[in-house]
Parts: sequence; C-alpha cells; structure tokens
Amino acid sequence: MFDVIVRGGLIVDGSGAPGYAGDVGIKDGRIAAVGVVDGDAHRVVDATGHVVAPGFIDPHTHFDVQLLWDGAARPALEHGITCVVPGNCSLSLAPLKIADRAAVVGMFQQIEEMPPEAFTTAFEWTWEDFAGYRAALEKNLSINVAPLVGHSVIRLWVMGAESQQRAATLAEIAAMQALLRECLEAGAIGLSTSFVDVDQHGHPVPSRFAQFEELDALCAVLGEFDRMLQVVPEFYAIDLTIARIDQLAELSIKHNIPTTFSPLFDTNQMPESAPRAIARVVHVEFTLPNNYVLDATGMLQNEKEMFPDSLRKRLDLSNFAKKPYNSPPSTIIKRDGTTKTWKFSALNVHDFALTADPTYRIGEYMWQGIKCVALVQEPHAAGWQTCPQFIAKVLDVNTYNIGPYHYPKMICADAQDGVE
Repeated sequence: MFDVIVRGGLIVDGSGAPGYAGDVGIKDGRIAAVGVVDGDAHRVVDATGHVVAPGFIDPHTHFDVQLLWDGAARPALEHGITCVVPGNCSLSLAPLKIADRAAVVGMFQQIEEMPPEAFTTAFEWTWEDFAGYRAALEKNLSINVAPLVGHSVIRLWVMGAESQQRAATLAEIAAMQALLRECLEAGAIGLSTSFVDVDQHGHPVPSRFAQFEELDALCAVLGEFDRMLQVVPEFYAIDLTIARIDQLAELSIKHNIPTTFSPLFDTNQMPESAPRAIARVVHVEFTLPNNYVLDATGMLQNEKEMFPDSLRKRLDLSNFAKKPYNSPPSTIIKRDGTTKTWKFSALNVHDFALTADPTYRIGEYMWQGIKCVALVQEPHAAGWQTCPQFIAKVLDVNTYNIGPYHYPKMICADAQDGVE
C-alpha cells in the first residue's frame, strides 16, 4: 500500500532522458516506485495531461537574508523550486564578525539592491560563525536550503580591511583553510568566489584580491570534504570565461571536487558566448584506432558515424549467443592504420568515464527511458546475453530502495577479470 500514487502523467525525471508516460508511487515520504506502478494508495492523484517532475534546485540565489524571516523563500516554491542555494558570488552572512557586518551589508546591497531594512529590522542578528547562522536559519524553514560559504567573508574574517588590498600570506591562507573547514563541518555545501563583483564604493570584493595559490589551497580543503566550488567568472568577455572554465577543470581534477560557474548570458550583443562556453564544458572527444568499440557515461553525438546501421547489427550481442565460451574473437572491424574520433556530450564532467576494446559486442535494453548497455568481449558473449536486462533489474531495485537513477544511460562493461 502506497501513501500516494501519481498516475498517468508525463514523467520528466531530470536526467536528460525523454519524458515518458507513467506513475510515481510514494511511501513514507520517499519515492518508492516510478513507471508502471501497481497496487493501491491512500491517495491517488490523476496527473493526466500534466508533467510530473522532481522539485527544481535553484543553484544561484541570494536568499541569505530573506530566509531569516521568510522560511519559504517566496516566490521560489510557486515556481516548483524545492531547494535553494544561497551564499553565491563570494558572499554569505557567516562567518562574519560584528565589526565587519556593515561592510558585507554594503556588498549585498550593491550586488543585489537590497534595502538596509532587510538587514536591520527584519531579524535579530545573533551569530558570528557559520554554525550560528545555520541555527538561525533552521528555526523557520519550509524549503530545502543548501548554503555555500563566501570566499570574501572568509578573507575578511582573516585579513580585515586588508582583504580588499593585497594577496594573502601563507599564514593567512592557512587560517582561511582552517576557517573553511569549520564552516564545512557546520553544514556549508561548498565555497563560492567571484572575479567580477564590487562593493558599494565600487571597489573589488575581497575574493578578487586572491591569487591562484589561495584558491588552490581552499579547494584542497573542499577536496577533504568532497564539497563544491562555485565561481562567478568574467561573464562580460567570453574568452576570459573560457579561461576560467579551464581553471575550474584544473581545480576539479586536481582536488576531485565538483565545480560550477554562473551566470552565463545569452544575448543579442554576444550571441556566441553561451554556445562557446557550453561546448567548452560538455564536449569530450577521444581519438582511437579505427577498430575500437567505445562507449562512455556521456551521450554519443556522432553515433551514426561511429555505428552505421550495418555495423551496429554486426556488433549486436545476440549474434554471439551460441559462440563457444572463451573462443577467439572474430574480426568485425579490420584495423587499417586510421583513427576515429568519438564525440560525447558529458552529462556529468566530474564523473565522466569511458571503456574501449576492439572485441566489445553491444547489448541494449530500454528501462523506463534509460538505456541499459552491456559491452561484452566477444569470447564471453554467450554468458552475457541477459546482461542488459540485469542492468535494468539493478536500476529497478535501486530505484525502489534508494531513489531514481538520474542519467539516461547505464553501462556494464566486461573487464578483464569480471564486471565494471
């Protein structure tokens, strides 16, 4: 018995997969089933003609102050947003010493045009550290909140007025690292920084005085906690934005952290900006000898070029159902000294992965809009015929026990000594 079943809607699950007709079953406050949901429920919602989707996450907000007197972050909920991320643009309301409040309020007012009353009469300012700010927030929330801590306020806490004048010393960088750890332990989901913002006097905010060594050191701390870095790049110049994207990639790879940047403007004055930046982020290419069969966690953009219909049929796993186990592989694609370039759109650059082998044969099965792909070395093909369906069963069980899978594809690859 489910608590609620939402029936007959167009399910758009946020993974990038096409929408599909189906039901959503809810039990004990969690999504328990997605797809064709059998059984009864205490309440049934007819979603015919409607889209059923997860609540949206707004990753770039400045609700830092408003949440203290409006725990619903209005009008966010009215737009389907169920989680907001404050603390962007290097600014947050903690950690912040009493003596520095006026300076940070001025920065907020300059960047977000907030009236002074928002900071002086709408709430009682009782904290300095991040734990105190979190405690103040939690008193009246009716929306999910995932706060970042601002680089500028961390710098201001450690360096005072000189945070807007010079680079930090090694000792000051170490103090910032310690303060960042304290904030992350208190619940901050990551660090935000800015390369463009100014205060009420037109001076660059403190984060803009940080040299790369400082940001690198703070990202090392983020790596300790598996937390994220948010950046406001020089969005007014696409070449600078692309350079900043490359720097983010370097920090992400070095410290094994997710990174994000915002905003990115699509304007008539600079129509090339958004396409160039997006291509820099999500486009991944691999050039291999012509006989390799490859797949990856992204979506293959030149699939017809890599797998023309005639070749795809010859590579199909079902063709080898009766092949003796561990017998030598056939040659379907003869190596001729040329190369092929595989082009992927990386849905998750941070966790992008690929696998390639000239002897791979391909099995596929669709489960609730998700492509289940088995890449099997031909000598093992006879024992792997139901692997795509096994992947679907794994997804089914995990969806029921943990929650929906958020990507349009799952791959099971035949490794040298087993499955990966």
